[in-house]
Amino acid sequence: EGNLNIICKYVGANADLLGYVLRVKKNTHTEALKGNCGLTEEKYRSLFREALLPYPKLLSFFPEEIECEPSVDFLKGLEKVVDPKRPKERKDKSNIDMVKPYGILMTNYHALTHLPEMEGHTYTIEIKPKCGKYEKTPTAIRTMLKTNEELIKENPTVYYNIIGDKVLDFDVKQVQKLKDKPGEYFSNYNPMHMFSRDKKLVVEALKNLRACPQVNLRMHRDGVKTNVLSDDLLETVAEIVVDTKVMDYILEVQKNTEKSIEEAYATHYKICTDMSEGAARKIIECVLPKCLLYGSTWKPANPEEEHWMEVLKYLLSMSARDCSVMITFRASKHIVDPTHKLGHNERVISSKGRNYIVKVGVIDFDIKLIDKMEFYYNERIKSLTDYIKFFSQQQQAKQYY
Repeated sequence: EGNLNIICKYVGANADLLGYVLRVKKNTHTEALKGNCGLTEEKYRSLFREALLPYPKLLSFFPEEIECEPSVDFLKGLEKVVDPKRPKERKDKSNIDMVKPYGILMTNYHALTHLPEMEGHTYTIEIKPKCGKYEKTPTAIRTMLKTNEELIKENPTVYYNIIGDKVLDFDVKQVQKLKDKPGEYFSNYNPMHMFSRDKKLVVEALKNLRACPQVNLRMHRDGVKTNVLSDDLLETVAEIVVDTKVMDYILEVQKNTEKSIEEAYATHYKICTDMSEGAARKIIECVLPKCLLYGSTWKPANPEEEHWMEVLKYLLSMSARDCSVMITFRASKHIVDPTHKLGHNERVISSKGRNYIVKVGVIDFDIKLIDKMEFYYNERIKSLTDYIKFFSQQQQAKQYY
């Protein structure tokens, strides 16, 4: 269950549905997607899917999707099944949306095509790689640092990293987690290592996630959640990450713009102040597919289109920072018979002299909302402010070095 959707695995006997999960909307979804210059959710989703067309290698890892409209009776029955398994805090805030029923059948990345060559256990790893690039520090934070003598004195490395635009968003969010949930552990995970293409660094990143998974690493063995994954298995996962280049393709979208959140927000504020909702909607519908489909070869027709292009590219980059990578694999006794048909996103990979049937997918590549640009900016300022305050207190910060 996420903030906006509930995902259900199919456990029946219909062969056509065995490889799918069903994602249904919660009634928080409509409220969360209000705005966007009047664009409907379906239109906004389709425009963002078009915006990813220049990245066919990344798209090849996306789940197969089949839109559907479940009946209200079906959803009521489904709710009876899932409600007992939902946390109380989730149930208090939302339920399955019965007013505007909507579902998507999606590739089940926990399931592998059964082949006679298989042996041992099936392992599934879900990784949230986070952001693999630095971003320019906002002016408001730079101004704050000039008067923060405590940070310069107590933690000069942190000070110069912030001034030099060398702070990872993941580290900033770790401090926020400690503030919101006292007693949480500070993760040593470095997203740069996950995106490095270096197997040793990827293994190190995976070990740090295993030591402090938070919500950034989930592990299953034969469909059952586990907290135990051997070093050998982590090395196999690292080989899959490097071999498939899936992290490269995610990073490519993250780097589609050099603009910072401050620059994107300033541009968004200007065009929203100067333009009506209807005019903005028309430009978005025109600009989003064109500017990202044709990249540098497409020239905006006017300054308004150029400004929208900057904002939308930043939103797309943000979307690539919050997605997840699903990796499911199982060993094969011998070379896989080439006549066996593999499923969507499945392949054969060799690791340490063994063959593995592997399925890799990118999920939760959710659209970022145009009308929340101010929220995204303020959230960044707040989290950086908390980060600075945290490391300005020597005794509190020492234990995390």
